Amino acid sequence: ADPEWTAILSEGDGGLGSARWCSENTHVVVVDEFSTRACFWSVFDGSCTYAPRPKGKEENFISFCPGGRYIAIAHREKSQDSIAVYTLEHGELLELSRFHIGTRDSAGLRWSGDGALLAVWDSELDCRVQFYSPDGLLCHEFSPYQNALGVIGIAWSPDAKSISVSSHDRSIRILNSISWSMVSHLCHSETLNSRRTVLFQEEFTFEDPSEGELQHHENNDPNSEHDRYWSNSGRSYYAAKSGNVSLREKENTLNTSEIQRVLLYGWSSSGRYIASLDQHFNDTVWIWNLRSSTPTAVLRHRHPVLDAQWDPFHERLAICTGQGTIFFWTPRASSCVDIPWKSFQASTLAWSPLGGILLARGRTSHLFLYVDLP
Repeated sequence: ADPEWTAILSEGDGGLGSARWCSENTHVVVVDEFSTRACFWSVFDGSCTYAPRPKGKEENFISFCPGGRYIAIAHREKSQDSIAVYTLEHGELLELSRFHIGTRDSAGLRWSGDGALLAVWDSELDCRVQFYSPDGLLCHEFSPYQNALGVIGIAWSPDAKSISVSSHDRSIRILNSISWSMVSHLCHSETLNSRRTVLFQEEFTFEDPSEGELQHHENNDPNSEHDRYWSNSGRSYYAAKSGNVSLREKENTLNTSEIQRVLLYGWSSSGRYIASLDQHFNDTVWIWNLRSSTPTAVLRHRHPVLDAQWDPFHERLAICTGQGTIFFWTPRASSCVDIPWKSFQASTLAWSPLGGILLARGRTSHLFLYVDLP
């Protein structure tokens, strides 16, 4: 590897809408601002091949089959959705199949972990998820309710035998992809009353420079001047609570927007846990144990959660809230890790493909964190 190697990719006057690595790590796919084409750039020789007119620049409209052999791209022509399946061979993008799908206005697509199925979900106006084989055969359609705001997102389990579907009714449904039966229905509530659930509440202490001692931070308003003044001289920690706990105790973080969503942060590497965020309480991450269909942990923070990502090979979740602290959860413990660089505020996270190294991205800088947690 050449540590001095760099490359610049440009879409010219069309503007750069999005860029991401292909799953085989030899190409970068770039979509221009107006979604006129998806360009696949080789990092070896700088060659480029492209697919015309993807449906959008968002990453939900391009999905890579695990292993990198196949690429599915959503298209829309003449007010009808379609999917094209491609393969990259010798630097050329070859179309293998193209078929119309039954969505009214698809919002994204996702390959299963074994590459046998493509899941396509409709816009939030229709509660519908369809499952297709790569050659266009409709295998199943899942529509749990009608005449209400519908699907927000989906996530496949690591073994591709289950799929989770989040929706606007503040719940997550787990489907078995073999029998197509619904095996779990996970509902976010405002009260935790299970003995199996532990609430981890972020608390804050600060060191008073004038007195040289640690003090507990009593101010619960994360936007106050007092909070911002002490944020560089204090530290966060988790305080554990159990039993009957109401999430409404912290009214200042209640999201009163009329439209509420449940965001999926995917499955853990073993497939035992799912992480989610109910935007009704946008500072709270739920960790669901799928063996009992109950939350095993609920992690509540002083600021709204911006991102959460599972380690691809270890049973641990990283969380950021736009501050100088990264939060971690494992089945054994939860912890708060302060970033040494005081001016850095993490807004998005990404694990390395082999796990163990976490990329934290701020507004103008990036940090690589080597994580060694049990």
